[in-house]
Amino acid sequence: MAYSPGPTQRCPRCGTALAESATFCNNCGTPLSAPSKPAASDPYGSPYGSAPSYESPRAASQTRKPRVFVSHSHRNNNITARLVADLQAAGAEVWVDMEDIQFGDFMRRINEGLKACDWLVVVLTPAALASRPIQMEVNVAINLTWQDKMQGVIPFMVEPCDHDQIPPTWQIQQYYDATSDYAKALAGLLRALGLRR
Repeated sequence: MAYSPGPTQRCPRCGTALAESATFCNNCGTPLSAPSKPAASDPYGSPYGSAPSYESPRAASQTRKPRVFVSHSHRNNNITARLVADLQAAGAEVWVDMEDIQFGDFMRRINEGLKACDWLVVVLTPAALASRPIQMEVNVAINLTWQDKMQGVIPFMVEPCDHDQIPPTWQIQQYYDATSDYAKALAGLLRALGLRR
């Protein structure tokens, strides 16, 4: 008997089958419209309805799967694909650009991805450190963290890097060194994301 994953939806851009609860496509990164929820009833019968509730990113991420933006250099697509598969297997929703977004679409797609995610994990390599788009993504995510709009930024080092080349605001982030022990670094990352205890 074949396993059925349950109700699914399809990405409007690439057609990939996704879980009904997915907020963006794991294949191409396209944001998906949120499923409509029934309106909450107001026990006091107010003609104005109930006030919208606010849930901070920190509180929200504790009640659902973490949404992770993976920033990486395309020179490191192989190790990034492995990390993305491991994050998804552990239960994370992952936004990643594996198809090299074209420039005209770049800023819009990156903004949508950052806005939809709780965490940014940067695949740290010398190539990533030299990439201006990656520097921008990480610096924006650090700013969003300071504004309490993201949980945090986590460097995941997969190649040795010159410490002097790492920006000071990146150096103060908790990072995981996978250069000698990928499994141990991954376990630490999953704990930081709330996927393991």
